Amino acid sequence: MRAFLKTILLVAVGFAMLAATLAAPLSDAKSSVGLIAARPRTITLYGSMAAPAGWGWTANNITEPGPTLTVLKGDVITFHLFSNDLMTHQLIIDLDNNHVNSTGDAYSTTFSSSTTATDFTYTADTVGTFAYFCGIHG
Repeated sequence: MRAFLKTILLVAVGFAMLAATLAAPLSDAKSSVGLIAARPRTITLYGSMAAPAGWGWTANNITEPGPTLTVLKGDVITFHLFSNDLMTHQLIIDLDNNHVNSTGDAYSTTFSSSTTATDFTYTADTVGTFAYFCGIHG
């Protein structure tokens, strides 16, 4: 009987050690549940003042307002910007939603080519919903 109890005790201690070993990594993993890592993103936009005016993913689907851009806080977005109408444009990310290029808004350099992209990199460090518009044409 004594040998049997000793065996049960050893098995119980073994299970306890195994449980403790497995629980440590799982408790660390729990702390990161729900967090999504920032990611690099590439967004191509075509701007146009001529009909149809607005923004689009391609030269053939320009709308006003432009398409909804969804990113996560911390995402690093590289915009490839084209002018669909060969006019000069400037992308403004309206972080204060006042529809003017004001201090703190993110903005690209001007661009006017329909064939060569102007790249603009922006890190989404502000949570919210923001408009974007052309800094030249509104």
